[in-house]
Amino acid sequence: MKRRIFTAIEIPNSVKYSIDAAIYETGIEKLCTIIPQENWHITLSFLGYHTEESIRILTHIHKEEIKNISAPEIKLERLAYKIDKERGNLPTMLWVELNEQSAKELGKIKKFLEGEYERYGIKWDREMRGFKGHITLSRFSHAQFLPEKLPTCTDSFIPSGITLFESHLREEEGVRYEPLFQNCFKESNEV
Repeated sequence: MKRRIFTAIEIPNSVKYSIDAAIYETGIEKLCTIIPQENWHITLSFLGYHTEESIRILTHIHKEEIKNISAPEIKLERLAYKIDKERGNLPTMLWVELNEQSAKELGKIKKFLEGEYERYGIKWDREMRGFKGHITLSRFSHAQFLPEKLPTCTDSFIPSGITLFESHLREEEGVRYEPLFQNCFKESNEV
């Protein structure tokens, strides 16, 4: 059986509470369905469907490589809409954007790990667009009356590591993300 896999940075509870406060400041939670906090994360790579053998190799790659990567500081910037130009410039998502430097650092880590996946023969559909670091909060399927002005959300955190998740898509229950394992970044006092 193949499992739907992705890698992501988990969000600490203190940061989730800060984001939640920004959401409620706008009142937008009355206009759309907010994704449950336990599903908030920063996706690095969607890896698609994989066998147990591929997951074992991914686990090995993460175990060997992430311990050598220094944890970047992740700074949040603001709540924002993802605008879809193909749908008449309508918002399709509400998310928290990362600041440019944080997105750049995570983009480098993503690129490095994807190079390792390729080196070990892991197959996946590589995204051709540039990395846009964000935390998805809601998805919109149709045009909605949404607040024009959204608040800043300037919290920051140092992530402990990168988690390999399995995505369970269940129509009646919605999506659920199951952490398979997390590998920690290099300790900051290590040389």
